[in-house]
Amino acid sequence: MYIDKKFFGSFLLKKRIRAGVSQSSLAEKLGYGSGQFVSNWERGESSPPLEKLPLLAHVLEIPVNELIDFITVETNDYLKSELLPEARRIKKRRKG
Repeated sequence: MYIDKKFFGSFLLKKRIRAGVSQSSLAEKLGYGSGQFVSNWERGESSPPLEKLPLLAHVLEIPVNELIDFITVETNDYLKSELLPEARRIKKRRKG
């Protein structure tokens, strides 16, 4: 799975602000001792573990499907941009 951490971080920041939750409060609700974890996610330095995503969606009051769709689209776009051009090059080499 691939997630553009900066894009995902921006998504999380918008959803957190919309939900009226502070970084510290979100971190605490997810079982972390510091809001720095959330800050790192929002800045694209890291991303939350997959097992935390259902609780993250709950705390931010977004449907889990919205989070899944975001990740799925982002992963699909990345794979197409990275893998399709290489597949085309390989196909051309085999024909040539």
